[in-house]
Amino acid sequence: INVIYAITLNRCREHQAAQKQLWNLIHTSDNVDELAILISFLISNYVHSGKLNDAINVYQTFNDKLKSSKKYPYFLRNAATIFEPSKAGQLRNTAKYIFEENGDLFGYYSTIINLTAYNLKNTSISYALSQALMAFEGLQQFGASQIHLAANNLGVCYLMNNNYVEAIK
Repeated sequence: INVIYAITLNRCREHQAAQKQLWNLIHTSDNVDELAILISFLISNYVHSGKLNDAINVYQTFNDKLKSSKKYPYFLRNAATIFEPSKAGQLRNTAKYIFEENGDLFGYYSTIINLTAYNLKNTSISYALSQALMAFEGLQQFGASQIHLAANNLGVCYLMNNNYVEAIK
């Protein structure tokens, strides 16, 4: 219940209380998978409260320790938000490949959505569009979760490809 409470504090933007609760749980956790999730939320908490240096320190402190976790790609995906685009793209691509390797389709498709802006800037528009479309279709099996982000990013890809009718849909 303490984990749910800490995550709820984070999601409700109660950053100071969430930070304290997350650190208490991190210090007492002996499960590397739980630790990866807790630290992912701690990084997110620092990002949302404007403490990027603290988020980077957490990443640097725990990155090697979490590599054995099944939840490591979630840590990488969250950590990507604290770095410049090149490093962020590298972390998200690594997460994407681990998700695919582990058969975590939700993680795989949602990470592809997180890569849309990177793909638009660093690959071709057609590649970014094909990736966004694949992720949009793949995420539909999970219901409403993340589908709004996928639809938005797919629309941006269509817009960048001068396909205004599809972008509006």
